[in-house]
Amino acid sequence: MVLHLIFLTTPTLTNLPVHLPRFFTFSFEKPFKVEQETVYNLDRNMKVHNFNAGPSVLPNEVLYKASKALIDFEGSGMSILEIGHRTEPFMAVMEEARNLTRELMQLDDDFEVLFLQGGATMQFMQVPMNLLDSGETASYIDTGVWSNKAIKEAKLVCELTIVVRLNALARLAELQTVG
Repeated sequence: MVLHLIFLTTPTLTNLPVHLPRFFTFSFEKPFKVEQETVYNLDRNMKVHNFNAGPSVLPNEVLYKASKALIDFEGSGMSILEIGHRTEPFMAVMEEARNLTRELMQLDDDFEVLFLQGGATMQFMQVPMNLLDSGETASYIDTGVWSNKAIKEAKLVCELTIVVRLNALARLAELQTVG
């Protein structure tokens, strides 16, 4: 376990020695014994599947590579979770992910690939915040529950127009009475 203490000196701390920098850290490390590496069964039976929104079942090779990167990313001595997001190794990971996304979705240079925090609900606000210029109006199609959530969040940050409002339940009832 490592404890990091970060100090920011201020002008009000007049008794500090002059040689101390304005910002400094101390790290106290308690030794951690690493047990022998466990060998995991990479041939696990994949009978369980998650069909919910969000996470999904991953191939064993992906899980194994990710687990190794959590301990020591490409021989750096640090976890992928510990290296800085502006470092060359991490930027290479992001560039590879961006390129693979472009390839998979067959995107040309007219499109940008954005990696954003949060799930779909957070992006309901992020999309108009980041893609509209000041004073622009967003146009929405109201198709039901999820678009209503998007509209509600967008109203907090921009003007919007609902160009089409579909009532899916009424349409379904209409189709049932016809057939």
